[in-house]
Amino acid sequence: FLLSFVMARGAVPYHGDGRFLDVGCGGGSYLYRLRQWGWKVYGVEPNESGVQQARALGLDVQHGELTDVHFPESFFDVIRLNNVLEHLADPKEAFREIKRILKPHGIVYITVPNTRSLNFWLFGENWYGLDSPRHVISYCPKALTLLCAATDLEIVKIDFRSGAFNFVRSVKYYLEENGDNWPEWMRHINWPGNKIIRRTLKPFFYFIDTFRLGDVMEATLKKAP
Repeated sequence: FLLSFVMARGAVPYHGDGRFLDVGCGGGSYLYRLRQWGWKVYGVEPNESGVQQARALGLDVQHGELTDVHFPESFFDVIRLNNVLEHLADPKEAFREIKRILKPHGIVYITVPNTRSLNFWLFGENWYGLDSPRHVISYCPKALTLLCAATDLEIVKIDFRSGAFNFVRSVKYYLEENGDNWPEWMRHINWPGNKIIRRTLKPFFYFIDTFRLGDVMEATLKKAP
């Protein structure tokens, strides 16, 4: 949620009069905020309970996959997929549909785990970003570039982000897989929320993000010329 909120305030203007589509919008909290900033918001969500939560907020959210909805051509100014791409069995079909419904000068924002991250190298199969079997396809910058090239989309930029919560989760998976247990005193620590841990790890995350080795890719796309 925090990453979503940061993207909303950083990548997307506070106010807008355009159309914004959130693919995999969950319960609609992100769209609810954007609507307050002036956007005309739309959502697609495969989970029925998420759809009901979003509609309870008065949001226009369709149940199903993006390719099932059939939005008008060149309809959206911004399309967002936050931790969605890795769940799609046919990403080319989804990207072709995104290209069809995106306005000529529209923008696509994508967040997806990065298999070229340092933490993937450190933790291997215990890296949180794999999340098997829910994540059906893994991505690195090259794989995302090839997917865009095959569907006439173009990468404007890729930023990299890491955080204490995801790192600690990977550590936990590693210890569980290797038969170790957290000591009693360690189990009662709020690791992701502990300020000392966050401050201690912050320089490490800044370093790996600077060298494009962060856990998460935040990609900005547009239609290819």
